[in-house]
Amino acid sequence: MFSMINSINAIQPKKSSSSSFSYTQTGGTISTSGTNTFLTFTSTTTTGTFKINSGSKTIQYLLVGGGGAGATASKYGGGGGGGQVIKGTSLSYKTSTTMVITIGAGGSSSAESGTASTITNTGTAGSTTITATFGLGFGAYTGGVSGSGKSGGPGLTNYAAGGGGGDSADGNSYTTISSFFNRYQGGVGGAGTSWSVNSTTYGGGGGGSGNTLGGAGGSGGGGSGGTLLSNGSVGSDNTGGGGGGQANSSDFKAGGSGICIFVWAT
Repeated sequence: MFSMINSINAIQPKKSSSSSFSYTQTGGTISTSGTNTFLTFTSTTTTGTFKINSGSKTIQYLLVGGGGAGATASKYGGGGGGGQVIKGTSLSYKTSTTMVITIGAGGSSSAESGTASTITNTGTAGSTTITATFGLGFGAYTGGVSGSGKSGGPGLTNYAAGGGGGDSADGNSYTTISSFFNRYQGGVGGAGTSWSVNSTTYGGGGGGSGNTLGGAGGSGGGGSGGTLLSNGSVGSDNTGGGGGGQANSSDFKAGGSGICIFVWAT
């Protein structure tokens, strides 16, 4: 993760300028790393804003939807799908036009889907919206579909569930440890997508539950699956990771919330 220096939690509107480039933002956190400035939004309860007042910069951006919750079931629950990851190399904006940012929450009950994250730019000619779709929860045995449409892995009735789909890869099927002794492992969550700007991976699928071992969460914040004797884990917040599936338990594991990051040369 890039190092955060001189962080400012922007509760009130903040103005900043560098040479001829000036902007105003609310609800985000400003940080610097090397020669870059980062503006990060993580709150799922309040919207943020970003307005370029003057000047011009090439602005890269990342937008991630909320991950789906892992499923609980009378037997074995599948992992939640990871939120969609959208990466842009040049944000389209108009000077003095306010962009509104909403961050999707992770699914917060068994097999519940997350919510989408959006960047909405409203101007005189109408509005345009960039949307990172949420990951899905599913239910018993099968992992949830990711926001990018990657499928959840299949399970084996009465023994194990599949992993949730990640942004870059389908969730994995259960694996057999010993068919003779009926020992199975839940499917591993599908892999998320790495953003080279900060070397961080987002949108991993949650692992599925199994009667012997739970599936690992997919890279990018996916939670691990549980077993009959141990609980899985939640999807990591601010990654859009899917929650891990649970075995014969009502203690669901939530999906991780999304995130939005803008970055430009300081």
